[in-house]
Amino acid sequence: MKAWLLGILAVAVLATGGWYLADDSNRNTREAVRAAEAWLELVDMGGYGESWDMASQVLKDSASRFVWSRILEGKRTAFGSVDKRTIREVKLLSEEHGIKGILVVRIECEVLSMTCETCKEEILCILESDGQWRVARYAFGQISYAEKSMGRIPATHAPRTYWIPQQSVR
Repeated sequence: MKAWLLGILAVAVLATGGWYLADDSNRNTREAVRAAEAWLELVDMGGYGESWDMASQVLKDSASRFVWSRILEGKRTAFGSVDKRTIREVKLLSEEHGIKGILVVRIECEVLSMTCETCKEEILCILESDGQWRVARYAFGQISYAEKSMGRIPATHAPRTYWIPQQSVR
């Protein structure tokens, strides 16, 4: 009888522990998406310097505020104003993706703008030591015809137009 109760208790603890881990992963991705959306709102409004201020240290180490603002201003002006943004994929990256010791979330969006019928954005957010999610990498550009015909944005395809800090988030 005791062994049976211990077995049930062990299964309950393991099942609950798995639920907590899944819940923690979902919480992390939700918080990263919220941080990315707030950051993208600044970028959409032309607050390029402010987007640098809100970014992670990884992004800041790759370009000065002035350089970031100038390059993003040139690229995003050509991109046009965003009419609609749809999140297509949110993924918590891990050691299997070559990332160790930090939490990284990749967010892929499909964007419709005045100058781009269908474009892609990729945002990497990292959880920094102060407990805040911040953008560490940003890319955007047109989706090719092949990508469109697949019905989704393949994660392995980089956007055609690209401004991202060259430093790795590892």
